[in-house]
Amino acid sequence: MHDLNFISMRGVSKSYRHAGKLNPVISQVDFQVGVGETCAIIGPSGAGKSTLLNIVGLLDVADAGEYLFMGRSVANAQNDELAAIRKMQIGFVFQNFNLIPRLTVIENVALPLRYRGMDRAHSLEHAMCMLQRVGMAQRAGYKPADLSGGQKQRVAIARALVGEPSLILADEPTGSLDNQTASEILELLLSIQKEKNVTLLIVTHDQGIARLMQRQVVVRGGVVVELNA
Repeated sequence: MHDLNFISMRGVSKSYRHAGKLNPVISQVDFQVGVGETCAIIGPSGAGKSTLLNIVGLLDVADAGEYLFMGRSVANAQNDELAAIRKMQIGFVFQNFNLIPRLTVIENVALPLRYRGMDRAHSLEHAMCMLQRVGMAQRAGYKPADLSGGQKQRVAIARALVGEPSLILADEPTGSLDNQTASEILELLLSIQKEKNVTLLIVTHDQGIARLMQRQVVVRGGVVVELNA
């Protein structure tokens, strides 16, 4: 089991229909990521990076090819099965944070645990521990509108990690932050990744960030054109 690739794609393709025409977004992608590995997905805008990440995160389904998640094919999985895997195994971090404005910081972080059916008291307790880990415990009662961009991203990371996922998917997680804050956020993400031995995939256009990952996958024109070990 330990030698198994966490993520394994063979010949994966995806097209979208627009104005009655099929437009291929990714084509014949072969892509493997090992357990506990860090990997950057880089490439120009519109190259298919986010589509690839969405398929990896089971938010989208490939039209063709094979995708094994933790050694299991997801080709015939029903929507509720895919939702259960996302809920239990995957943590998402987005460029725009995606925090719920009406909830406090601690309630936002507790949300994935509430979705799993954990009671309010225990979910808030776990959320507070995670907020301490990302240096945001003193802002637990704040609303997202009262936070800076860097603080929002720390909260978003806490929310992604509170359920102890096996995989973190980060789509341009530092894209809307200044350089200093971006560097702190990345350092935080990598230190937690190492501590928990989670598999981490980051979509980024930043070569500096990409170089800090163990591997770099370059997507261009919907094709993975380069794999750097």
